[in-house]
Amino acid sequence: MNRQTDIDLSKGSTVIDLVKFPKMIREAMNALVTGMLATYFNTKSDRGTTIAIDEGGAFLRDPQLAEMVLQVLTQGRSYDIGLLFATQNCSDLEKAKLSQEFMTNTPVKIVLGFDLDKKSIGYIKDFLLLNDTASKDLYTDAKGQGIIKIGDTHAAIHFIPSDEEYQIIKGKKKGEGEKKEGEQTQQESDCKIKEAFVNIVKEHKILYAYWLEGDNPAHMLQMMGYKPYTPQNVIARGDVQGWIHVDIINENGNIKNQTEDHYCTVTQLAGLLIEMGFKNVRINHFGDVDVSGELHGQTYGFEYEHSESHDKPEIIEKKLRAMRLYDNVLFIGSTANEEQLIEAVGSDFVRRRGTQLKKWLAAQMTEPEIKINISEEGGKAEDLKTENRPTERLLSECETIGAL
Repeated sequence: MNRQTDIDLSKGSTVIDLVKFPKMIREAMNALVTGMLATYFNTKSDRGTTIAIDEGGAFLRDPQLAEMVLQVLTQGRSYDIGLLFATQNCSDLEKAKLSQEFMTNTPVKIVLGFDLDKKSIGYIKDFLLLNDTASKDLYTDAKGQGIIKIGDTHAAIHFIPSDEEYQIIKGKKKGEGEKKEGEQTQQESDCKIKEAFVNIVKEHKILYAYWLEGDNPAHMLQMMGYKPYTPQNVIARGDVQGWIHVDIINENGNIKNQTEDHYCTVTQLAGLLIEMGFKNVRINHFGDVDVSGELHGQTYGFEYEHSESHDKPEIIEKKLRAMRLYDNVLFIGSTANEEQLIEAVGSDFVRRRGTQLKKWLAAQMTEPEIKINISEEGGKAEDLKTENRPTERLLSECETIGAL
């Protein structure tokens, strides 16, 4: 510390590591660091200098270091000195009473949203002057995703490591001799979309965990531009892990022309039908039923109705239009609107999302083909084919024939 020639600050890069310094010499080290930084204000150089401070919250909690940060921040540009300041807790700026200085003197601000707590998001919203949608996006961001603000404009940002960077971060790249082994491990851990769901992902830019196979889906999906979502499970309690591409998320939080709940429910249902063996499964975001498909020669049309989305005459009209196109029509609702749907279209055509829907779908799969022979004296035997009809209708028709 007493030999001024030991440290050459003219090198291309100088790293000063203060991690785990004993408390008894911490003040001395702070004096050394601030003295070294101060030398840049006393020299003229043809090349600029960038001072990068990691774990900046610790600097702000020390008055001497905080004063040096403020000097670099407010006076550095005139000496061609730039500052990169990183902290895991943005509220440290407020505690050090430097929020206004950072807001005024930093033209570029980047916030990574992964694992932020609600208190931090509230502070960041005020600090960066973000709207509600941008604040909500921060709360659902995956690793590497966040917001960049340049001047008065902000936009979503996503940092994606190269293969080499990713291997270094994960500790897999240790030398040339182990490079191939590391690359092989990475390749084996990659995730891919199951073949049955590729087209639906391409067309609708949404996918769910059970549509994938392999490991490390978060890394792959980040590279593809997808954000994590956890919508409600359509056939069970709780949520499911899903991802939606940022391109189809609107400023108001809607997905394309639909609410998040409607878009996620409809796409979930389509995936379930594909997995169950339905053919020609289609998602129609307007002008038709929400989801359609075919099973055992019968056509199916599904409508998802969330509470207060349509009134009774509109629901009746949707049923009549669907029944002209499909052999089987089902309206899917919730406890909030089940009675309204039953009143409009009848109980045979309504199932509540969750267990009711799961049982109804299972019945379509397990119900065998039934042929009933009705013979009249002196006449030919005729077959009444009732393949894959909805359970309640099939049982009703069989009871009527039995009574006759």
